[in-house]
Amino acid sequence: MKTLRVLCFIGLPTLVGLWFSRLWLRGRPSRLKIPSSPVVRHKQLVTDKRVFVIGDIHGCIDEFKLLLKKADVDLRTTVVVLAGDVVNKGPDSIAALRYARQIGALAVRGNNEEAVLRRVRTYYSGNKELLPIERYRWITGLTDDDVRWLARLPFTISIPSMHAIVVHAGLIPNLPLEEQSAETMVSARNVVTDSDGTMRSTTSVSEGSPIGFVWPGPELVCFGHDAKRRLQRHDFSIGLDTGCVYGDRLTGIYLDDLTKVYQVKAGKVYDKPAQ
Repeated sequence: MKTLRVLCFIGLPTLVGLWFSRLWLRGRPSRLKIPSSPVVRHKQLVTDKRVFVIGDIHGCIDEFKLLLKKADVDLRTTVVVLAGDVVNKGPDSIAALRYARQIGALAVRGNNEEAVLRRVRTYYSGNKELLPIERYRWITGLTDDDVRWLARLPFTISIPSMHAIVVHAGLIPNLPLEEQSAETMVSARNVVTDSDGTMRSTTSVSEGSPIGFVWPGPELVCFGHDAKRRLQRHDFSIGLDTGCVYGDRLTGIYLDDLTKVYQVKAGKVYDKPAQ
């Protein structure tokens, strides 16, 4: 009788909902193997087409499409390159990912792709204690093809014809690409110079100098990640994360015409930045 009274108090629909919620959070075993690092860490894009680079999309699919339209991107003559963080935080990560795949866009790996892949590995393992964070529940809708696309994202895309490199967070000056750490390329915001002259990256914005500011060239580095500083223009680098998911703008630029920046306003505030 006591159990029956509890059931009546809580309500059968609520209990059913809780049961399905727990079931939904269980893993989905898969034979798909997801490497901890991309097979191709540094991709080279050899093309005679125009190249249009876009900052952090974060699942803002409407703004993604509007930006391509505003910039009059012709996919027959233009390669679209995304500077990482295509997914997470925003309204429809799966739609943004699949649209990027549909139009043949290239992308580099951001810290959010890294975080998603870590959780997908857990999900595919069949682990029952899965997705404690609400914002990652969307990964249950990913197909194996979606996951393969994410897992293949390189850390950098070099474009020799434009003397440019696209990376999510940035690069340590005077260090070959092969020696750049994954942490620097997906998470860094500043560079600190130690007393012995050695440079190291940090995720802090209060220590050292902005990573784009210290980049000496000669290649142009296009990066995202640093939404707090919004659009950044330095001698040999451009920061394109202008906080679309936080209600600001989505930004893109043609590498053969750096004088003009294309932007669309976010439809709304989708997420709040970390303090």
